[in-house]
Amino acid sequence: PKDIMIVLDNSGSMKKNDPRFLTREMISAFADGLAPDSRLGLVLFDEEVHLVLGLTAKSTPDFKDKIGASLKRIDYRGKLTDISAGVERAIYELRQLGRPEAKRAIIFLTDGIVDLGSEARNLEQARWLRESLAEQAKALGIPILGIALTEAADFQLIQSVTQASGGDYYRV
Repeated sequence: PKDIMIVLDNSGSMKKNDPRFLTREMISAFADGLAPDSRLGLVLFDEEVHLVLGLTAKSTPDFKDKIGASLKRIDYRGKLTDISAGVERAIYELRQLGRPEAKRAIIFLTDGIVDLGSEARNLEQARWLRESLAEQAKALGIPILGIALTEAADFQLIQSVTQASGGDYYRV
């Protein structure tokens, strides 16, 4: 069994990089391909973090409808990009509600960098993600898989976080 949290960037820059909202189709196809004993959750982040779908079993009769309704919440209207808070929320969900027998993972997708409107705050949050959250995920056996959508993404941060947690990163 697998318990997977997907963490998606919902900031305004994503509208330029995903104008047709193909991320919705990609997540929907991913959900369709999950094994029946899998569970999936979805976190959106911009300047705020929203758990739009808690861990939900693929075998739930209205699973596809719940995924669809959650994906409609993607609007790319956020002003800032708090990657750290999105990842922290996913770790919390898996730590609290993940099944002990399940392989747990976080997949996060972004087109940019930690951007909270202040260079000092950006550095502080990036450090928290790299040094604390990645180590916490590793200790809990939760690999983080990062997907960078553009050349503007902070590859160094994504790579360091994913590798420290036992995960991997991809450039799309």
